[in-house]
Amino acid sequence: MLFLWTASLGWLAALLLAATVGIPYIARVTAPVPNPQRQGMALHFWIGPIVLIMAFVHAWLPMAAGVARQGLAGIWLATFALLMMVWQVALGLRLRSAGPTQQRSRRKLHFWTMGIIVALVLAHIVINRVP
Repeated sequence: MLFLWTASLGWLAALLLAATVGIPYIARVTAPVPNPQRQGMALHFWIGPIVLIMAFVHAWLPMAAGVARQGLAGIWLATFALLMMVWQVALGLRLRSAGPTQQRSRRKLHFWTMGIIVALVLAHIVINRVP
């Protein structure tokens, strides 16, 4: 039963991660001209922290039960991804309140952090998949 909960949370978090990555690009294409960065981003602002919480619970369940010993390399990658998600949420909050001069550099950092998180999550999935 623990495996089912852990796997379900992990896959749901991965799907929500993909959704939150895609939302800014969809919002940019569908937004009216005056302010394309802010239009349609409310969902992105909510899903990001939810992914972090789900990833934390996904990690906590097997570790609390003491069954997270298999696939140690994948677990380290996932742990680093989780820490990067904390950084990403904090960076996103700072990006929302950034002035025009800081927005470009923070958006670039937010983008590259997203790339690292996605790569780490994909590596975790590949290494820790069930044969």
